[in-house]
Amino acid sequence: MESELFDVIVIGAGLAGLTAATRCQQAGLKVGLLEQLNRVGGLCGTYQREGYEFVIGCNEFGSSLEREMVALGVDIKFKAPNTRFTFESKSYQFPLKPLALAGMLKHTFDIQRFLKACKQPENSARSLDEIVSQTVKNRTLAQLILSFAYPSAITPARLSVAKFLEMFSKELNYDYQNSRIPIGGPQHLADQIAARFTAIGGQLWLERRVEAVEYAEGIHNVATSNGNYRAKQLISSEARQDRFPDGAVEGLSLNTLHLALKKSFPYPQGMHTLAYFPPDITGWMSQMDQGQLPDAFGFHLFCSDLPPKDEYYSVNLYCTAPRHMEDMAPAAQQQMESFILNHIERLLPGVNDAILYKTFITPADFYQQHHLKSLVTPYIVEHNMTKPDSYDSERAIYYIGNSLYPPGEHACGAVLCASQAATRLIETQAS
Repeated sequence: MESELFDVIVIGAGLAGLTAATRCQQAGLKVGLLEQLNRVGGLCGTYQREGYEFVIGCNEFGSSLEREMVALGVDIKFKAPNTRFTFESKSYQFPLKPLALAGMLKHTFDIQRFLKACKQPENSARSLDEIVSQTVKNRTLAQLILSFAYPSAITPARLSVAKFLEMFSKELNYDYQNSRIPIGGPQHLADQIAARFTAIGGQLWLERRVEAVEYAEGIHNVATSNGNYRAKQLISSEARQDRFPDGAVEGLSLNTLHLALKKSFPYPQGMHTLAYFPPDITGWMSQMDQGQLPDAFGFHLFCSDLPPKDEYYSVNLYCTAPRHMEDMAPAAQQQMESFILNHIERLLPGVNDAILYKTFITPADFYQQHHLKSLVTPYIVEHNMTKPDSYDSERAIYYIGNSLYPPGEHACGAVLCASQAATRLIETQAS
């Protein structure tokens, strides 16, 4: 007997898959959602490690995610966090306060020269580092601008001006300048989207690893580790490395340092993310890009916004791993951890005395634990390259995720891709 026929099967229940599945179900289509893990959320989740709960990956989003959740009818609340970037001689808090904005006035000419150069078409292929070096005279301001490359884990020497400007695109409107964090944490966010999806009639299956996909006579047949599924349309979260040019370079992976801190230790009030940047951002990020471990490097951390615990709260700290050092030798791990614990005091004075538990997670450890890559940017997109389109007409599959169009190598980019792909599919079904 043939299996049940769905209008749409969605493979992968990360944020992108959950978004696409819920949009299609909301439009009246019959949707099934398959996930290989025993939970939804992908990188947006939490897990237990030696008795402590930690966030897995993504935790902070642009306000575009909040707007998408409202459109989907998801019952989730967000709050607007503050972020602090600490440099050698100065700190900046975001969103910038009026006093800080007034302080920027003394850099007016530097800022005007920089923005004018960025807007000139002939500069679109040049690197952010090159433009900053030629237009910004104030060293501290230069480091601040270069630090905006850090969240993508791409060195300013490789990040083109065109791709830098996409981060602030009004058309895409990710609005990371006014970021949001879900109250209850990222796993709660994912669970609430899944709850909305099933509440309106969607069917969700966990622990279904896809083993084969066949398309014949207008029907997709999806074979999994626990049953077969059929659908008229298929949406897949599979990354499309086959659609990038030969030699396309992956972004850098991230190391994670999990910290459980005494509940009595005060985290800065109103703050979420704290980042530390030693001098010469381009220098140490380029060393990482070339597979070298620099003596000094930047890192960022955040206090996990999870339900309160009796004895502790958890903190995740991230830093890039040198290229091709995803399975880092113990000596290199120790070198990085020692540097971090020495310099974290700049961000959290006295924190070393408050650590109840710590563990360093390499990208290889991360993959073994979660069956996911700790990549920020799946593939580095050159200035003149458009990311692959979400629809593959040869396979009749809609692909979703941050490796595909539109621009944006982050969770909000993945969600926008999923929303747009689902909208295209719905319009096709209606025509």
